[in-house]
Amino acid sequence: MNRVFKAIRNSSIGVFFAGIVTVISGCTAREGALFAFLLLGLQFCSGNPPNTLYWTQFSDDETSIFKCDLNGTLPCTPETVVTDNFTGEDLSAVEVDPIGGFLYWAIQNTGGMDGFIRRCSLKATKCVPETVGNIGNTTADQILIDSAKNFAYWADGDGFIRGCSLASLPCTLINVSNQGLPGFWFGIEQFNGVLFATGNEPDVVSCSFNNTSTCTLRRLATADNARALKVDPKRSLLYVAITDANNIHRCSLATPGCSLELIATSTGGFPSALGVDVVRNDLYWRAADTNLTRCSLDGPLPCQPEQVIVNGVRVRQLDLGP
Repeated sequence: MNRVFKAIRNSSIGVFFAGIVTVISGCTAREGALFAFLLLGLQFCSGNPPNTLYWTQFSDDETSIFKCDLNGTLPCTPETVVTDNFTGEDLSAVEVDPIGGFLYWAIQNTGGMDGFIRRCSLKATKCVPETVGNIGNTTADQILIDSAKNFAYWADGDGFIRGCSLASLPCTLINVSNQGLPGFWFGIEQFNGVLFATGNEPDVVSCSFNNTSTCTLRRLATADNARALKVDPKRSLLYVAITDANNIHRCSLATPGCSLELIATSTGGFPSALGVDVVRNDLYWRAADTNLTRCSLDGPLPCQPEQVIVNGVRVRQLDLGP
């Protein structure tokens, strides 16, 4: 059975159906989605809700990644996952790859040092850092891991989308977008093979490959000083944190264009990190300087913060994982 499953999974039809079921069900693993579709008929898996919140910080300890249990008592008690003094500079992005079983993060290129992307296995009893690649004088405020392509993407301070293949480490940095845009770029996301990025210029952009090795940027929506993006693949929605307006907006990716609607107001301002639980339909964000909150998207909109998840820390970036 394992041989049959692996053969189907790795075939083109297997990858095709896995992608469909992943989008429909919100499953976090292609193997789980494919297994449910092919072996359990049309009983699409409902997906497992994330149990853990991971984040990096602006102050107190900028070289560590923290986590807390979302199933425990809230506000949660932070635990240190790893302290990475590889260059002595602060950590920025954090990204969970549930399919590959890795936790990724970026080290900023401040203080005249090169920037790096690093990772560790979430399957091991201890997070042992390894270098994914040297990103030189570029920045990575948010990382996107495409497990199907085994590729890492990020948007940088020069207005380009960069990336590298994870097939061989350390990976080699390449330009993914064939042109840059003005401003300092922060957020990066993906939906149906199209990349999305945003930054302090008043734009959300898309980048389509069209059977080419590089993608072409085009303006999708206006969003003044947007600091983070997050896609809900189950509902075909793109969430945008807009710091100038202290609001979080979203638009549908199922129709042409991106007409932003107000989803939440960030109490205290400066929403700069986003997370979406596609199973519970909850939205997470950094609110003000010292709170990380969430609200349910099943109720009236704009939603109201329901629960402080982490109190008293300056969250920089966050992600949800098993």
